[in-house]
Amino acid sequence: KIPTYIPLVVYYILLPILNYIEFRKYGIGYELYNNIVTFAQIFIPLFSTWNGMINIKDHIEGHGREVLYINNKNHDLCVFFISATINVICLLPLFTIYSVLFKNMIFECIRLMLFILFFCSLATSVVILTNSLALTFSILFLYTIFSVFGDNINSLFLYFNTDIVNVHIILYNNIPLVLIGVLLMCIVITIRKRKRKYT
Repeated sequence: KIPTYIPLVVYYILLPILNYIEFRKYGIGYELYNNIVTFAQIFIPLFSTWNGMINIKDHIEGHGREVLYINNKNHDLCVFFISATINVICLLPLFTIYSVLFKNMIFECIRLMLFILFFCSLATSVVILTNSLALTFSILFLYTIFSVFGDNINSLFLYFNTDIVNVHIILYNNIPLVLIGVLLMCIVITIRKRKRKYT
């Protein structure tokens, strides 16, 4: 059985350890701020999809999935996004602490929520198209790596950005990316509905 507590381990053990190492070196300043933002963007969007994919495993890969496919009426997608919402709620205490250290962290939290929505939309699209959770998570992982190491590429399709966030960046960089993800998801869901109609 795949453990569902992995995201919490990442959020409340791995990230604080990485942040504490930076704090010991430089104290509270830009370096710590950048460290928090960098590792939050690397790990949180990716692992925000973890429990959602585990919870829809039976719909995608389990025995009798064909029956569930015909009858569930997007129940699996509802489960996925409920799991993602719970995941976001679990992040609030962490970013409350970060906001005490840096006032701008509130905007970073908003940007991160947009990234989570984008990753959930992307994950939903890929899992519907591939019917494979392992392949979906692998694609999300590769996309994360490409975004992180390709951050010097000026592309709307790469989410990773450690510039200090402001309203302009959210409006002109982050929201368009999320809209692309949601549009892709809506197209894929529409295709699945039509396919189910004739199944």
